[in-house]
Amino acid sequence: MLIVGDNLKQLCKQNDLCKDHAVEEFSVKVNLGKYYYSPNSSNQTEVIYGRSSTTLIEKLFDTKEEITDKLTIEPGKQVLTASDSIFKMPLGYFGIIQTKGTLARLFVTATCNDGQIEPGFEGYITLEIVNLSPWKISIPLRENIAQLFIFKCSSTITKKYQGRYLNNAMLGPTLPIFE
Repeated sequence: MLIVGDNLKQLCKQNDLCKDHAVEEFSVKVNLGKYYYSPNSSNQTEVIYGRSSTTLIEKLFDTKEEITDKLTIEPGKQVLTASDSIFKMPLGYFGIIQTKGTLARLFVTATCNDGQIEPGFEGYITLEIVNLSPWKISIPLRENIAQLFIFKCSSTITKKYQGRYLNNAMLGPTLPIFE
């Protein structure tokens, strides 16, 4: 069941899920945060999914950069970034991230389908922004770029999120981890 309206407002307020101004009728705003990683296109090393080391993965990305005014993404390029604020998904609820419609209509995605927020997750939400358009796209810092839809789980969840990105969730965007 999708949580909407007053129920969404109450859920967010009672669980400190997000900032009050982020709550809309059907979803929660996810705004562009201030840090990002770009892929290092000069490094042509083969990545073996599930088996490459964290050290190798770190070499595939440029150093973390700060967005001071806007994030500009060239056609066909991509970045890892994160939400501008921390989200706290309560136990018993599950979130799905979706790109805002206007941004999607410019052929820009805010997620590469890694848009799930599991029960008990707490931290910044990593976003994989890809510019599929033929145009250079600039996104102002803290612009609303995605929305979080919250669903009630069908059974009781008593254990908080324990996934591999747990310890990185407070640092902004997270790089892939294969351990």
